[in-house]
Amino acid sequence: MDVPSARPGGPGALDRLGLRLVPAHEVDAAALHAFEVANRAFFARWIPDRGEAYYTPAAVAESLVRMAGWWAEGTDRMHVVLDPAGGVAGRANLVEVDSGRASLGYRVAEAVAGAGVATAAVTDLLAAAPRWGITRVEAVTSHANVASAKVLERCGFTLVGTRHAALRVHGVAMDAHDWRVELTPSGQRA
Repeated sequence: MDVPSARPGGPGALDRLGLRLVPAHEVDAAALHAFEVANRAFFARWIPDRGEAYYTPAAVAESLVRMAGWWAEGTDRMHVVLDPAGGVAGRANLVEVDSGRASLGYRVAEAVAGAGVATAAVTDLLAAAPRWGITRVEAVTSHANVASAKVLERCGFTLVGTRHAALRVHGVAMDAHDWRVELTPSGQRA
């Protein structure tokens, strides 16, 4: 089941790029595994590595089973961005869903970084969020991840605070920027 645009009569932002946003638990485990392995070093620049145990086909398949359970419980809305061939180009997730709020996380393949895929995925995910009762979305970026901050700004997020040395990536303390966007029931920015 694709996540359709919340804009009546128009395609979603990913549609215009020839991509689709689908619930992660509906994707082929081999495609997700290939994405994670191919982009591991790229992601490790910005977020802590998941460790060797995650990067096996069995571990990725098990993670999809957990994601399906979280989806059924309504606590997490994990998605992947699929290209026309069924390959994974990115991920966009709303997690820790509770009382109308959720935390946003996203990442795109190095091959499509800078091509608008992250902005489009976040745009489509925010448009769908009210369908799940989510009207406030929060995100965190490191001070060093300027590209991620630009995605949030383009998607209507507001910087609401900075926490000194709140993140640790590869043993290095980094400042954390806290972001937030409020959504109307139709998925528009409030």
